[in-house]
Amino acid sequence: MDKWGYGMYVPMDSNLLPPLFVIYAENPSDSGKVHSTVRKRWLDGDEFIISTMNKVADIALEGRDALLEKNYSKFIALMNQNFDLRRVMFGDDALGSMNIEMVEVARRVGAASKFTGSGGAVVAICPDGP
Repeated sequence: MDKWGYGMYVPMDSNLLPPLFVIYAENPSDSGKVHSTVRKRWLDGDEFIISTMNKVADIALEGRDALLEKNYSKFIALMNQNFDLRRVMFGDDALGSMNIEMVEVARRVGAASKFTGSGGAVVAICPDGP
């Protein structure tokens, strides 16, 4: 980040992904206010935020390995862990009940689910099919 102003991205073959589903809300929330508090806490050196974001980064690396190994069970577990960590960092009020409900609905039917990156949509993997 310091050197280039952005993170390191590694291209991957999208064929490694299992089928993905997107669940979205018609009236998405604004994620800017959600991220601003966590960003400030990061910049202020908040140990909890820094250690949790490091765990999120580790999950990304483990997820890459799981995809390369076609270990979809592990990948599904990592998706759920990613959301759980973000939920602890941001808090339910900041994430919004509709966004949380989309994840929980997917989980209730056995799918793994996490945010797509901004409010109003989640991505899901259904290990038992659509």
